[in-house]
Amino acid sequence: MVQTSPRRLAAHVGAMALIVVVATVGATASTAQDGQDAQRAGGFSYAAVMEVDDRGLDTGGITAELAEVPVDSAEVDGLIDGIEEAALLGYLSTLDAVDADRRIEHMEIEQALVTIDREELRRQREEAQEQLAEVRSLLTQLAVVSYVEGGVSLAFDDEWTVSDDNAEATSREALVQVSRNQIATRDELVLRIEGLTTQIDDRTARLESLAADILEQTARREGAAVAQVRYEADVERLTPQVGPARARADVADLGISMVVLDAYFRAERQMAAERPSCGIEWETLAGVGRIESRHGTFGAKGVTQAGQTRGRVIGIALDGENQTREILDSDGGAFDGDIEFDRAVGPMQFIPTTWQRFARDGDGNGIADPHNLYDAALSAAEYLCRGRSNLQNRGSLVGALLSYNNSNAYVSSVLRWRTTYLEPQLPPPLPASE
Repeated sequence: MVQTSPRRLAAHVGAMALIVVVATVGATASTAQDGQDAQRAGGFSYAAVMEVDDRGLDTGGITAELAEVPVDSAEVDGLIDGIEEAALLGYLSTLDAVDADRRIEHMEIEQALVTIDREELRRQREEAQEQLAEVRSLLTQLAVVSYVEGGVSLAFDDEWTVSDDNAEATSREALVQVSRNQIATRDELVLRIEGLTTQIDDRTARLESLAADILEQTARREGAAVAQVRYEADVERLTPQVGPARARADVADLGISMVVLDAYFRAERQMAAERPSCGIEWETLAGVGRIESRHGTFGAKGVTQAGQTRGRVIGIALDGENQTREILDSDGGAFDGDIEFDRAVGPMQFIPTTWQRFARDGDGNGIADPHNLYDAALSAAEYLCRGRSNLQNRGSLVGALLSYNNSNAYVSSVLRWRTTYLEPQLPPPLPASE
């Protein structure tokens, strides 16, 4: 048994979503922020999941007041499970897309900063390379001068001696010192260029890694977007199926289908608006329907979603036999298919003459059909309420039922089933003013 109202569905899906979000998404951002971002991303938001009832769960034509009535239906259970799963997965896909978007944004910022840093390093390396070229040029010139002046070696660690000429020695010493300084500068520049090259290579590698990560996150975002669309389509596809499935389902603890309950309920509601003094209740109509035709299933194959019996429910010929009174044909066989004698017809078993007098259009299609449960239930309410008031009083109710079928055993059976249907708590009909 499952309570399949929109309210229950929203609460259930929302609770599931909240559990998963708290468990899996907290590392990226707060749930509230995720919801806002999800909305901006155009996918499922947390609010959308919580308000899944706002998607407009189709009632399948069933009275809105019966939306809270539980049903026994594997079909409905499956649809609800499918909606819940799709809504939850759609929401999580949205969060996945949001997270991917954030990562891409952060990586693109880092990409820009790394690019700027690399360009600065390249500028510095170029500057160092220019300086190195100048130093090497100067060293070449110094080497030439040294050679011309006496073949003094300018090797960084070479031994050198000066001549006996002090002036000349001093000049050579100065030349060698200048050369040693330039060599040191050269070596420093070489090391600096090597260091800058390493840093540039690191930045280049990081940019390549970022580019690959951005491609990966872009694919993730696009995949999540596709998933969003798919799951939203699933929700939109499954949601309208809930109402019709509920209409076909059996009401829990009642043993009747939702459409059958709806027919009796609508009849009560309409009579409450038209003749509030009558006080007829759907449970009474259900008792009559149970005894007369097992709610339209006796001799038929059930009731359609529109309340039409799948095949006609036709009673025995009223030919004076089998404890019946003789009633000759009154409708030319139009209702009962019998042109010799009348027969009781439809789920509420009206004889043609009574139907012609009390027939009502319960489903609003412009036709009063005794084989339609909506029409038959309202017509039965019309018959039971004629000239009577307060059918919630047992004496009045018994009198009305005896007029329907003058049999104490019949009345007892109807009242017994009425009591059975009274046990489940269903919402009351709307006041006549509404």
